[in-house]
Amino acid sequence: MFLMLIILIMMVIRSFAVMMNMILMLMVMRSVSDEDDGFEDCSPLAPHQVGAPPFHIHVDSFFR
Repeated sequence: MFLMLIILIMMVIRSFAVMMNMILMLMVMRSVSDEDDGFEDCSPLAPHQVGAPPFHIHVDSFFR
């Protein structure tokens, strides 16, 4: 019973991380598509692009 509860919590955390990743990708895509050439001034996006992948890599490696 306790083990099933732990597995359920881990699945919820993993689905939450996947959902956050999808929301972050959507935000980045929208903010890039708003500008004509999003490669020049993408300085507001840099913290998100730099900060997001290590967290999800850490989460995936934690569940493997």
